[in-house]
Amino acid sequence: MTKIIQISDTHIVPEGTLAYDQVDTAAALAETVAAINHLLPRIGPVDLVIVTGDLTEHGTPEEYDRFRNLMADLERPYRVLPGNHDRREPMRESFSGENWMPRTGPINW
Repeated sequence: MTKIIQISDTHIVPEGTLAYDQVDTAAALAETVAAINHLLPRIGPVDLVIVTGDLTEHGTPEEYDRFRNLMADLERPYRVLPGNHDRREPMRESFSGENWMPRTGPINW
């Protein structure tokens, strides 16, 4: 059986800012990644982590770069799906080096 973990609505904002002037979404994502890594030995094999939008708050390249940096410590492969706050082309460009990111068309699995 395939095991998937889903993370949703990370709403990453630029460095030095808080989402809605209140929430440190980067800290929350970093804690989530650390928790997943910590739990992996207890929950068994996980094939994939899927992050569903909104990955970012404004869909800027800076926010996608920050998201990718926060996800770099994840010990499992991941894929992303855009939400209504995400902008498809900056998202596509940010993940263009990944073989799973479609070069054109919808970003879906």
